[in-house]
Amino acid sequence: METSVVSMFGDRVKTWNTFSSPWVVSHGGYGTDEHPPGIKDSDQATHNMLKSHAEAWHVYNDKHRKRQDAKVALYVVFALMLAHVVAAILVAYRLLKTQKKLKSMTATS
Repeated sequence: METSVVSMFGDRVKTWNTFSSPWVVSHGGYGTDEHPPGIKDSDQATHNMLKSHAEAWHVYNDKHRKRQDAKVALYVVFALMLAHVVAAILVAYRLLKTQKKLKSMTATS
């Protein structure tokens, strides 16, 4: 009998995440020395994570997809960071428009 987490919980899980924040691991742990292990080889770390993600996807696809049909994904925080940056740019743009409007109103009065 197989005892993998996919076998045990697959009927309740709709998305399996192989890595959470792979950029933090590869860049912080292997690029900038901010996080352990502090080895500077982010290209190799990224390569290894992508290969292991692909391997997990294939194992799931071959052994479990017919019965469970869940997604296998990487959770990328960059998309969340990008959303925050876009929101900040929009706020700054609106602020500049408001400041210009106020200046033009005070200049004419």
